[in-house]
Amino acid sequence: MTIDEATKFFGTKTKIASLLDMTKASISMWNREGSIPLPRQAQLQILSRGRLRAEMPTPREFGK
Repeated sequence: MTIDEATKFFGTKTKIASLLDMTKASISMWNREGSIPLPRQAQLQILSRGRLRAEMPTPREFGK
């Protein structure tokens, strides 16, 4: 899932931060890194009851 998809679904980055028990600054780092870390994507998938989907890593990404 993209940052924009998650923000659109949950409403705000502040709401996402609250749901994940994180700071808004931590969420803002996702913008700088360009993606949501896979473990957080998995949490958001659960919180959205599957309406958002975590991206499966490619074999190359999985080894990192």
